Amino acid sequence: MTFLKEWIFGPKQTQVGIVQYGENVTHEFNLNKYSSTEEVLVAAKKIVQRGGRQTMTALGIDTARKEAFTEARGARRGVKKVMVIVTDGESHDNHRLKKVIQDCEDENIQRFSIAILGSYNRGNLSTEKFVEEIKSIASEPTEKHFFNVSDELALVTIVKTLGERIFALEATADQSAASFEMEMSQTGFSAHYSQDWVMLGAVGAYDWNGTVVMQKASQIIIPRNTTFNVESTKKNEPLASYLGYTVNSATASSGDVLYIAGQPRYNHTGQVIIYRMEDGNIKILQTLSGEQIGSYFGSILTTIDIDKDSNTDILLVGAPMYMGTEKEEQGKVYVYGLNQTRFEYQMSLEPTKQTCCSSRQHNSCTKENKNEPCGARFGTAIAAVKDLNLDGFNDIVNRSSAGR
Repeated sequence: MTFLKEWIFGPKQTQVGIVQYGENVTHEFNLNKYSSTEEVLVAAKKIVQRGGRQTMTALGIDTARKEAFTEARGARRGVKKVMVIVTDGESHDNHRLKKVIQDCEDENIQRFSIAILGSYNRGNLSTEKFVEEIKSIASEPTEKHFFNVSDELALVTIVKTLGERIFALEATADQSAASFEMEMSQTGFSAHYSQDWVMLGAVGAYDWNGTVVMQKASQIIIPRNTTFNVESTKKNEPLASYLGYTVNSATASSGDVLYIAGQPRYNHTGQVIIYRMEDGNIKILQTLSGEQIGSYFGSILTTIDIDKDSNTDILLVGAPMYMGTEKEEQGKVYVYGLNQTRFEYQMSLEPTKQTCCSSRQHNSCTKENKNEPCGARFGTAIAAVKDLNLDGFNDIVNRSSAGR
């Protein structure tokens, strides 16, 4: 229980099967039997420790290898096979361990072994032989796959480290293996509340391709990896686009609410996706593309109602890493006007010459480049504000990383 409660289980998350061994081997439950951590914990409370005079560790590992990873018990094709062996005593069939471990190696089963030293410590017994046996079970490198704890309660202290190492196995798996879905999503990296839906950017989802989680009351929509794919703009670099880096919404004159999400690493030039919610489904209406590699187009999004009629007039998209003529990250902001439900390009804004060099560079600037907007990163932050100059229209504030 102490060990399991720190994990997240589910059909699209970690799946677990528990095999208990002593003199005999028992499958307590299968990989696909429970759909949440809560269900796993309820089931785990009902597990009764099996008695017996012997600890048949080799038999337990071999049975798990042959039976636990089958599709009949819920194992998924292509997913990395991981076995965690927890034991508190030396085996009575250690003569079989060498072959059993080799069989696991042949089937690419990664093994983490945990030695619980409680009974040895309480009896003031040497743990040397026990520890060496459990180390021999672990995959290489041993120092990353072997743990020892003082007692059962201390298992909770290694759960985080163990989880990180198991996730790392998935991250380095070959292309035939299943990739991350929502395990590393960072849901809430960005957030925005529209008229009805809460938008939560999840840049780490789907191998850092990212997504936007939509929530309304008790309804939560977690889009599939392919939901935001647009064939007309899809190129050769589908991963690590950071969709959800920033999110926003706009209100059209028709009353439609448009949802906007930036993915600044899409195909390295960045992209903005505009979509609508229809009966709980995402319908993509439009995409806006960046023009320069590495500019981080779409990392900043701001909408504004200029004339105070409750409808969105302008979308501003920041590209703070945009390189200027001086090969410095001067930044750029793209301005789009909303026409019905489509955004139309109007103009681009660039830093003025008064922005010049950042303070740490200013003293070394020459007379010739004193007024050049070098390193400004214009568009690092953009905010819609009230009518500051009292001309009857709402205003916009734009900030560069140089502090202007």
